[in-house]
Amino acid sequence: MSSATTFKGFNNIGDSSPTELIKTSLVYWLNHGFVDKGAYFNVNIPTSGEYGGSEHQLRPVQEPGMTDGRVWESFRSDWVWESGLSQPTQPIRVSGAFVGNTFHVAGDDHYVDYVNGQIVFDTAIATTSVVTAEYSFRWIHAYDGSEIPWFRETQFSSQRIDTDTFLNGGSGDLSTLSRTRMQLPAVVMELVDATMSPRQLGLGQWLHQDVIFHVIAEDGNTADKIADYLSQQNDKTIYLFNSDLVADSGTFPLDYRGSVASGAKTYPQLVEAVEDGGFRWRKLRFSDVRKQRTNVVNQNLHIKPVRFTTEVALTSN
Repeated sequence: MSSATTFKGFNNIGDSSPTELIKTSLVYWLNHGFVDKGAYFNVNIPTSGEYGGSEHQLRPVQEPGMTDGRVWESFRSDWVWESGLSQPTQPIRVSGAFVGNTFHVAGDDHYVDYVNGQIVFDTAIATTSVVTAEYSFRWIHAYDGSEIPWFRETQFSSQRIDTDTFLNGGSGDLSTLSRTRMQLPAVVMELVDATMSPRQLGLGQWLHQDVIFHVIAEDGNTADKIADYLSQQNDKTIYLFNSDLVADSGTFPLDYRGSVASGAKTYPQLVEAVEDGGFRWRKLRFSDVRKQRTNVVNQNLHIKPVRFTTEVALTSN
């Protein structure tokens, strides 16, 4: 069929678009980049909160479709599952949970939901049980802005485990489900303006895609600090991966339950060359960074946008 009568740039309508591939890769890059620099906290048994309370203790959660006593969560969601980080103390991979003084191995009678920071038992246990676990949680959460539900609520003071509301179901900032809470600090990514320019004859185009990282924190100093870290990525080149190839291979790091899949690959492994077992797609270069004015919504909500122009080479196929 003549190229004059067909669309160019993609082979099948079911393929992910460049925008989708960029967003997926950038979220993985952000999450790995922060924890690789130590933006996580290890919670051992016992661990007390800065102002009191027990960070290692989980609470029962009333999840829709689940019998009460099956789901138990920590005070912070988004547990770290990555390993092999450039830190002297590695994050804790959850091996199981204690019910009272009895240790239950992960996979025997429960699974670990790293995304929501939960232990989910196969059958319900008494909601009066004392359930504890060792885990690591991310200090900075990265989100794709287009996938944040409109009903997600910002949770303030998410590290104040001393609050009485943690163990009181349905009260305080923790009254909403883990999947509908946005804990701070966070970086919410948004892809905005984009333009195209030619590369060379027959070699496709350059995609110039503007990306805004909205840094959201409970105080101005934290927002400024994270914004500074992001702005220092100016002129940096990273690799993107092809999430379609990852899906076809069945090797996404986390499964549909939020559990670590067998052979889970971290971001550096996902962007390795295909011949080396990775799923590398294109290079992306950050340029023209602009740190914008902080929007102080209230004394506990500071939003500082960091805007980049990114550059990705697209083939013409």
